[in-house]
Amino acid sequence: MKPIEEYDLFKKAHGLNVRLIDKRKGVQAEERFLVSEALKYGTGVNIALIEGAYTGKGEFRPSLDRAFARAAGAKYFIGLLKETGLFEEEEGRALEDEAVGICKMISGLRNKIDQDIQDKE
Repeated sequence: MKPIEEYDLFKKAHGLNVRLIDKRKGVQAEERFLVSEALKYGTGVNIALIEGAYTGKGEFRPSLDRAFARAAGAKYFIGLLKETGLFEEEEGRALEDEAVGICKMISGLRNKIDQDIQDKE
C-alpha cells in the first residue's frame, strides 16, 4: 500500500488547508480567527488520516469518522465566513464545495470499508 500522503483524499484536504493558510495573510483579526478555526478543522482531516494509516490494521475506519467530523467542521466555518461576507461569495462557495467534496470522498471510503467488512461476515 502506498503512503496515505499519496492518495487523492489526503492531497485534496491538504490543498484546502494551503488555500486557507493563504486566506489568513493580510486579513483583519476577526476574519483571521475564523479562518484559523476552519484551518484547525481542515488540518484535523489530514491528521486523522495519518493516524489511521500509521497505527496499524483495524484503526483506519474510526479515523475516517474523525476525519469526516473535521471536514464537516471546516465546511461550517467556511460557510460562516461566506455568509457573513468575510469571504467573497464565489471564493467561499469554491472552498465550501471543496470541503463538501472531501466529506463525500470520506463517506465513500467509509461505505466501501463497511461493505467489505459485511461481505466477509
